[in-house]
Amino acid sequence: MKSIILKTIRFITKLLETISGRLAGIWASKLFFSPHKKHKKSLKLENMKTEWIDFTSTFGDTERCKIYQAGTGPTVLMVHGWEGSAYSYSVLSEQLVNAGFRVLLFDFPAHGQSSGTKTNLEELQRLIKQLSSQEQDLHAIIGHSFGAFATSYAIALDLNVKQFISISSPVDMDFIVDSLCKTIGASPITRQRLITKIEAILKAPYEFASIQQNKLISNVKGMIIHDQKDKLVPYLQAKQLANIWPNATFVTTNGLGHSRILKDDTVIDKIIDYLK
Repeated sequence: MKSIILKTIRFITKLLETISGRLAGIWASKLFFSPHKKHKKSLKLENMKTEWIDFTSTFGDTERCKIYQAGTGPTVLMVHGWEGSAYSYSVLSEQLVNAGFRVLLFDFPAHGQSSGTKTNLEELQRLIKQLSSQEQDLHAIIGHSFGAFATSYAIALDLNVKQFISISSPVDMDFIVDSLCKTIGASPITRQRLITKIEAILKAPYEFASIQQNKLISNVKGMIIHDQKDKLVPYLQAKQLANIWPNATFVTTNGLGHSRILKDDTVIDKIIDYLK
């Protein structure tokens, strides 16, 4: 089924590129900003409280974002990845609560229980900043995959955070854009149209969002966790991150892949030991 869907997407991309470059650009942008699957499973933790916050999206719509919190003690904000949800952290968040931490999570716009059909990097960094600013003493942020990338971008835009744990994160925008374009079979012209759309949303050159451009990340204490056999975000991305983030402890796993790494007992123990 996946191969049929992918072939159909590529066929539409090539057809639109033949008919109209503008339409092909719109199509690529739609695919880039819209998660194609939405995990509806809701996070469940003991004595968990939930609430909703309203925000205005970069597309001008009023959306609702679901917030989860549980536990007492130092607060850890947890930012999930693209096409994930707060539920992605079900095991890790429970263990953090048991270890004496308070966890704060949210479903991205267009993800999980939150409303909307599309979102983007600017929107996510804004939500990360908003939730962080509401905490008097935020102990740390944990980000997975694109959630870690968005947190790094928020840091580049002056987010003040004591400790940041980056798990399975991409490092540069070229990798993210090229991954999508390769998947959908987009031409260099369509790729450039997508970049133009990204820059209109960021109001900055798109390279600015790459972690290599982040002059503030080196001031943050942190940890990089990445699996050598990650098929979605290659291990090389983590090595590049380690080169520009000397204050980070680099933890390598082998065989956990991109998502199972969040549920591994050894990884969770390392995270908890680091945060204590």
